[in-house]
Amino acid sequence: MGWRSLFSLRSQTRPQHVSKATWLAQLSDDTRQRLFFQLVLPFLITGYCLLGLIVLPPASFLALAILIYCLYFSVAFLFFLVGLLLVSDNIAKDSRLAILVPIFPIFMLALRIWGVVCTLNEVFRRGHEESSMAPWWVLKRGRRF
Repeated sequence: MGWRSLFSLRSQTRPQHVSKATWLAQLSDDTRQRLFFQLVLPFLITGYCLLGLIVLPPASFLALAILIYCLYFSVAFLFFLVGLLLVSDNIAKDSRLAILVPIFPIFMLALRIWGVVCTLNEVFRRGHEESSMAPWWVLKRGRRF
């Protein structure tokens, strides 16, 4: 979850007397959209990729994976062109980065899967309580906050 979304949700902390459903309905559309894109969508993408890997025949799964890669590639290439033409100060120097655009869709999928792993770590292992300052067994002795 990005810092902007984290701070947005922290500022809209649910009061004790308000139910979760009422609190979620009171969130702004922008906050609900960020929640969807950063929490729900990575779970959907990872789930459908795993389900497709299990259920579909290899040829169908490969065709679907290539189609999804092409879609991600076209979006990444469009963003690269827009950035190159509208934002870049030195187009000749920045155009050399075009060799990284074919790798970018794979990186985007890997980031979504890693987001699912990190979210599950937070939920089930209470990963937010871990620290690089002390081992897990030392932190386990302390009181939880």
